[in-house]
Amino acid sequence: MAGKQAVNGTQRLARRLFQVGLPLALVMAAALGARAYDTGWIAGGRTISAASLKQDLDEIQTRLVALEAAASADCPHGYLVFQKPYIPGNPDSVLCRNGNDEMVRVGRSPAYWIDRFEDSVRDANFYYGQTYDTYDYPANFPENGQVVPPLLYAESSGAAVGKPSAIPATMMTWFQANAACRAAGKRLPSRDEWLYAATGTPDDATKCNITNPNPDGRLAAGRANNACVSLWGAEDMIGNLWEWTDEWYAAPGQKATPTGSWAAPGYGMDGTWNIASSADDGQLSWQVGLPAAAIRGGGWFYGTPAGIFAIGLSGAPSFFGRVLGFRCVIR
Repeated sequence: MAGKQAVNGTQRLARRLFQVGLPLALVMAAALGARAYDTGWIAGGRTISAASLKQDLDEIQTRLVALEAAASADCPHGYLVFQKPYIPGNPDSVLCRNGNDEMVRVGRSPAYWIDRFEDSVRDANFYYGQTYDTYDYPANFPENGQVVPPLLYAESSGAAVGKPSAIPATMMTWFQANAACRAAGKRLPSRDEWLYAATGTPDDATKCNITNPNPDGRLAAGRANNACVSLWGAEDMIGNLWEWTDEWYAAPGQKATPTGSWAAPGYGMDGTWNIASSADDGQLSWQVGLPAAAIRGGGWFYGTPAGIFAIGLSGAPSFFGRVLGFRCVIR
């Protein structure tokens, strides 16, 4: 009975070891060991006993635990390592994929993961559903975020075989962006998470989309040769679209124009909007007493004031706009 249990356990482990990427030779050894005991096979003059098989089983189990722990540190649950290291010169950078949804690891241990691209919004995960944008969000995805099934999901995806490049979603409130992240098992990034993930993004108009004269200057996610990439592999964190973050602030005054810029050396004159003002409620109405929800990074036509340290506090969480998008994190 003990031998049979060891055989069954080894066979189960062999399957799991193959799934997590253990070298095929060791997987084969585990499977052959199970078969050898089952048939009374003798190798090198030594009969494979239940005790030796149990010892092998314990060793494999130990290695499996270590492998699974390492895998979980590289990517969030459900995602597989696609490239490691991902960014040249950064051995801790990892590109993770779940279907066509792509995230990059930020930091070491404990790490977190941020969407590689500004997100699209779809009615099914992994690129196969309908994409929604601007004014065509369905009734089950209302501006106040009180969503009902079928849910819409945030997805960070570039081009895929047989599919066009994804255009990041805009014209959604903070509440809608939050709901789309949550439906995908993610959330909006905090201030600290967003800023650290943006580290190393070049504050350069020749690399980031910040001087685009087009009325809709959004560029596609996953476009070839995009140089607007952070140390960790997050793309377009400067320019393209402002991005919602998980930050709300009091807004006691009223000042709709830019109020200043980061003048200290190293901040690139990144602008600040409406730090002490009322907030736009999304209906072209400025309301004193509404909180302001922070947006970061700048949009496609903001020029020099766009950057890692650019922050806008002009809009309440109910605000939406053509130059405003989002991305999500997992921690």
